[in-house]
Amino acid sequence: MNLNKSVNLLEIQTSIGSIYLQGKPYHPAVETLQLHREKGQWVDAHLKCTSLTSDIEVQSVQVFSPVEGELVAWSAGADVLPCFYEQQNYEFVYERAEDTSLPVTFYHDNQYLREAVTPKGKRLLSGMLNFRNEVGFTELELRSNGQRLLLIELEIFPSKLDYKQDYVALLHEVNEQVYNLSFDFLKRTYQSVSLRDSEHQSLSEFFSIISHLFGQMEKAMERISIQPHHQMNREQELRNAALVKKASRRNTTYLARHPQHLEKLQRPSLERENGQGIGSRHLNEQLQADPSRRGALSINGEDYRPLRLLDTVKHLSYDTAENRMLRWMLERILSRLHRLRDQYAQLNRPQNYRSRTYDEQFVRRVDGMISRMERMLSANWLQQLSPMRSMSLSLVMQMAPGYREMYRYYLTLLKGLSIQSDLLRLSMKEISELYEYWCFLKLNELLSRKYQLVRQNVIRLNHSGLFVTLDRGQRSRMEYVNPRSGETFVLYYNSAPDRQGTPTLPQRPDNVLSLRKVDAGQEKEYSFIFDAKYKLNVAEEGSAYRASYGQPGPQEEDINTMHRYRDAIVHGVNEQDSSVFDPVTAIEQGAAEEESKTPFYNKDKAEHDPGAATADLGEDTISLRIRYERSMYGAYVLFPYGNEEEYRQHHFYKSVRRINVGALPFLPNATTLVEEFLDELIQDSPEKAYERSTTPRGTEEYYANKLVTRNMIVGSVRGPEQVELALTHGFYHVPLKNFTNSQVITQLEYVAMYQSKRKFGPLGQAGIHYYGRITGWQIMQRRDITEIPSDERRDDQLYVKFTVERWQERNEPITLGGQGIYTLLYTSKYIFDRAHELAELRLESEEDLRQWREKRRQGQVKVVLDNEYVDLAQRVIDVSVEE
Repeated sequence: MNLNKSVNLLEIQTSIGSIYLQGKPYHPAVETLQLHREKGQWVDAHLKCTSLTSDIEVQSVQVFSPVEGELVAWSAGADVLPCFYEQQNYEFVYERAEDTSLPVTFYHDNQYLREAVTPKGKRLLSGMLNFRNEVGFTELELRSNGQRLLLIELEIFPSKLDYKQDYVALLHEVNEQVYNLSFDFLKRTYQSVSLRDSEHQSLSEFFSIISHLFGQMEKAMERISIQPHHQMNREQELRNAALVKKASRRNTTYLARHPQHLEKLQRPSLERENGQGIGSRHLNEQLQADPSRRGALSINGEDYRPLRLLDTVKHLSYDTAENRMLRWMLERILSRLHRLRDQYAQLNRPQNYRSRTYDEQFVRRVDGMISRMERMLSANWLQQLSPMRSMSLSLVMQMAPGYREMYRYYLTLLKGLSIQSDLLRLSMKEISELYEYWCFLKLNELLSRKYQLVRQNVIRLNHSGLFVTLDRGQRSRMEYVNPRSGETFVLYYNSAPDRQGTPTLPQRPDNVLSLRKVDAGQEKEYSFIFDAKYKLNVAEEGSAYRASYGQPGPQEEDINTMHRYRDAIVHGVNEQDSSVFDPVTAIEQGAAEEESKTPFYNKDKAEHDPGAATADLGEDTISLRIRYERSMYGAYVLFPYGNEEEYRQHHFYKSVRRINVGALPFLPNATTLVEEFLDELIQDSPEKAYERSTTPRGTEEYYANKLVTRNMIVGSVRGPEQVELALTHGFYHVPLKNFTNSQVITQLEYVAMYQSKRKFGPLGQAGIHYYGRITGWQIMQRRDITEIPSDERRDDQLYVKFTVERWQERNEPITLGGQGIYTLLYTSKYIFDRAHELAELRLESEEDLRQWREKRRQGQVKVVLDNEYVDLAQRVIDVSVEE
């Protein structure tokens, strides 16, 4: 079958029409690499076709089989093989049946796919679907006037990774190191996820959960609204005394304090009208029988009738702790929905490097949730509640119908998600972005196995948006120390070390490993780029790539990018003091100088346009002061490929050794080459790290004398008196006869004094302590050297007197190690600065130097010569590391 010819991959016949998905039946990369197979057999894929209304019937489904090479009938539960891949175009076609007039539209959660399928005439819907670098499950829907009619679920497979092995392992490794970093929002595909506890839930997780629970929350609130939790409160109300049903016991105290509510009653006279008196007993009976005096109070012999009394009244109240907690939960959910909408709006900003097209359907969906949530909160009984002052979990929240569901849903909304089951669904980040994250995290994991982490800034996450991302720039860095050498190194994410830049355009490699190596007491920095590229050339049969390289490997344009990175990332050095130059600071200083010279200098222009400021200053102002140097010593592509042993023969693997630019395969099951190379870089000597960089033609000849030419002598001294006088007067003298070739004198630049064990051992000063730069020399008779008294026997002998600019004392003296110097030892300043023992100064051949440089990275080096006197030795017997 022609792999480049499109065929029908899926055919669905329904009562409302036919659906077709057309595309290439095979992916060349999948076939070349034999992906998505277990023991030679294809893995199972996911397919589901469901009618969402009883009015529509799915009559038949046919799906392409890569084994049969044609469409085969499919039924629910039957196996289906992979035939849909990332970065492939698939044409979706819906043809409406002639006997239906139902208006049908296409729907997908992702706006790009949703808008790709459009009507073509009255009966057709069609469009091209491309899932880009997104893999997993996807859902295609047919709708009519907002009603869901038909759902098609497909599984999209990666084309450069094995789905069940590499991709799943990559997802889990990313989420294990940084929880929820792999999650994204409203993408073309999704993965099945389940709940888990989380301290940092992203808004994308929140939306996934609330989309699943919102309908159930509404039902729970409806059930609560039928009979909300309430309590009967007893209250005291002041009423007309005649209307009081149950007088409060507090009335006596109340009336005593409020006598205005008492009415004084007139007591009848004890004399009758006929002048005859009435007994007190008869008077009391008369008063009691008078209905107008019922309830009268006798106070100090006077009768009073209360006009108003406190009555005990029962009121139904919804202001309970449970309802206050319920309202608080609803308000918290509403607040997160508002934040979700606001954060989504920010994704559309041009300055956001992850900006996306604004999806009005999604906004309407969130706005609908917000309005329904506000409707729940507007219930009268919720409006009557007082603010929540404390939180307590009562049996009502745990057991009462409606309340227990709402409490459970709220707790669920606080949880995060994990990639392990099919409870919920959530979009993953594009596989290219996931691969970039994984490479950085995996590099750190490999380093942490052998080296000590001293500073952890990396997993500084950006939780402010809809989904979690790694912070880019100087903050995302991991600093380690090599316990063996004490040297430190830093791995940067999406940035370069401080002060790295370029006078042209900024560069942002994915990962930069910056090694700080100590050389001759100075710390030097060597930086290497590891750039993640989710690209692979599978070297198809007959292709130019296979003709050139013979096997799969990185894309050629990515190798060219590594060349660009290595050459473009530079830093400026101030040639006056050799300090690292900051271009912005130089511009500001130069601008200040220029401003003081001329009134026409535009300061605002310089502040807003540094380039303009540089132009105004003129080329001489900057170019005479700054020398730009390349700061990247190597650049390597990390690409997804699993056959490491085969790749060792690839052209771009060998180029790593040749010019320090190339590529390394990197996958969860293929990390050996990268791990070996990291160890090699870290254990490199400063010289070898430097030699990895490609130098201009002629550099080797230019620096040959720096390493090989013997530009220094180490001479013996007779005793402490000679050392003291030499230091005081700034000179050193030696008999001319000790020079076997007098022309060597003209090449000398430095001199050092050897203090023997016999003369200086008892003083604890044996070794080489002092050295200095030679500023001049003279050949003269010994008697003319007046700084040190001479022996008459040597007055007529010729001596060479070296004038020393300034004697310097080494931080660590060179120890003797059982060796000595008979007369004079020739060596180089380069080796002198790095030597620990006297015998090391005798190294001359390139092979001996190479062994010495590499082995001193492993520990204390022991150099064995064929003579106890270093200057008389003829050859180096052995260079080894002391145990």
